[in-house]
Amino acid sequence: MAKQLATSIAGGAWVEVQVDGVPILLAQGCSYSEDFNVQPLETLGFLGAREYESFGYTCEITLRWLIAKNKADYNRLVPKRSDIQKDGLLQDHVVTFVDISQQTVHTAFRGAVIARAGENIDANQFVAGDVTMFSVERIQ
Repeated sequence: MAKQLATSIAGGAWVEVQVDGVPILLAQGCSYSEDFNVQPLETLGFLGAREYESFGYTCEITLRWLIAKNKADYNRLVPKRSDIQKDGLLQDHVVTFVDISQQTVHTAFRGAVIARAGENIDANQFVAGDVTMFSVERIQ
């Protein structure tokens, strides 16, 4: 039973973060949240909402990883302001969380663009990068 349980849970040690099919090396964490912008529909003469409707959608993805000496993953993914001004748009990406123990896609997003990026530098720690993306939709 223990072996069956261990192979059926997608623990963090078994998830690989990929952007456009390329793994993010030294990934430390990933998360996403979806907001369906649910609003109450209320009517006169009735106390409270009659029902709830979605009036929008936002999907936010956060990626955290250790930045190696060459910063290759970070620089590949995070544009400079001059690149955005020159291109006139943000590059969109496909972000995938892959369960490498089962060789299956755990979660995937399309149309993901960089919204925020930064680095964390602390004493006696590796330099860490944080990237927040907004996605058009979660496709899996």
